[in-house]
Amino acid sequence: MSNMWITSMTPTEELIVYLANNFPNQNLTQLVMHKLLYFVDKSALQKLGRRITTGPYKANKWGPTHNHLNAIEHDLAAWVNVLRKGSKTYYVGLNNRQGYSFDKEELAVIDEVIKKYKNAKTDVIIEDSHDEYWEELYKKGQAYQYTKYDSPIIDVDVLSGILKSANNKKQ
Repeated sequence: MSNMWITSMTPTEELIVYLANNFPNQNLTQLVMHKLLYFVDKSALQKLGRRITTGPYKANKWGPTHNHLNAIEHDLAAWVNVLRKGSKTYYVGLNNRQGYSFDKEELAVIDEVIKKYKNAKTDVIIEDSHDEYWEELYKKGQAYQYTKYDSPIIDVDVLSGILKSANNKKQ
């Protein structure tokens, strides 16, 4: 397959492709992808004052999950091979993406997250995603759950507000 340049990707899709091409594939399960998206957005908010992806995160029992990941998997077939092995889903980049639209600051944030977690065990990644922001929103969201299967949605503005508030306290 030849190199492809696509300008119609959403920032979330583009980040998934970038992560699939730059994170060790044997470790990039769907669970880890959810956490990496969260870590990138959290770090981008803290360092740049803005998120990289679009869409909300769910405050699930196992940590934050991006609400759109499952829905866009099929849209990425030209750039990411989604493999199902038993109960796990793996993302393998096809390395056919020619260029990304991320700026230097965004790439620095993304690469820092990749570097931090590329050799981490999944349980460490999960534990790190259970931070104070997730915990606060998960507890808030539990009040709105109607069944044990519902997950509260972490609103983008709520997440941004909490992260900006935390940054202000540090200064």
